[in-house]
Amino acid sequence: MKTLRPITLVTLGPALLGVAQAVAVWLSLPDSRRLADIAWALLVGTGFGLVIFGLIALAVLAGERRPDWVHRYGFCVNWHTSITMGLSLGYLVASIGHDLFDTLAVLAFGIVFFGAVVKIALNDALRQMKQDWP
Repeated sequence: MKTLRPITLVTLGPALLGVAQAVAVWLSLPDSRRLADIAWALLVGTGFGLVIFGLIALAVLAGERRPDWVHRYGFCVNWHTSITMGLSLGYLVASIGHDLFDTLAVLAFGIVFFGAVVKIALNDALRQMKQDWP
């Protein structure tokens, strides 16, 4: 199966995720059916989509333009991302165990989220490289 081009990922992905977020807010929260709430949901969904699909498109573009860099440093970035995510998950579990949710817990949650996006993007780029090799 042919992968989508990075520009398609960056333009269609956030727009569709923003629309999906707005529809989810419309259907699940009857009190939030005002135009301002739907616009806010569309903006938040589009922002998350830009972060998610932007990193994936960046990794696909790096895999296409600089496959030697992705092949050389991809494992190292993947390994360091795993270590960082593990430490962040440990802090989140400890925060839940102590019934404490502070600013560092929010930061740890963000690190886990961005780490998952980076790992998905690298996996996609490396898989694309393996398919292109003879």
